[in-house]
Amino acid sequence: MEGIVYQTPPNAQIPLEGGEEVRDALIGLVEALQESTQRAEAAIAKADTILRLQAEGSSHREIVDAQERPLIIEMATANIGALYAAGARLRRAEARALHAEGMSMDSIAGFFGVTRQRISALLRSNKDEYGPSWVRRSLQG
Repeated sequence: MEGIVYQTPPNAQIPLEGGEEVRDALIGLVEALQESTQRAEAAIAKADTILRLQAEGSSHREIVDAQERPLIIEMATANIGALYAAGARLRRAEARALHAEGMSMDSIAGFFGVTRQRISALLRSNKDEYGPSWVRRSLQG
């Protein structure tokens, strides 16, 4: 799958504060979605092979011993982790941009379907948020 190339036209202006952060986060999410699609297609191909081998009478042990990495579960975990991280980055960027444009934390919370406290934490955060430890591990490997 080919990646999308994004270029801002020379005379284009990014609207108000946070526009570039939102654009960069959105591009990151698109890239994570594209990579996720590639991993999903590879995982489906592996699953088809496993199902064929089972139908041909191979034991589960024989199938597992013959598998190459990454395993299907590793691919699924990597997808979830990458999408979680990219989604969190976009959520944070959008919350910051909306708040910079004057939207209240209560309104942003309603828009995102989270609590006001969660929006407050997003606005205070100065680092990328990768979530639970299994998400961080999936992004490392």
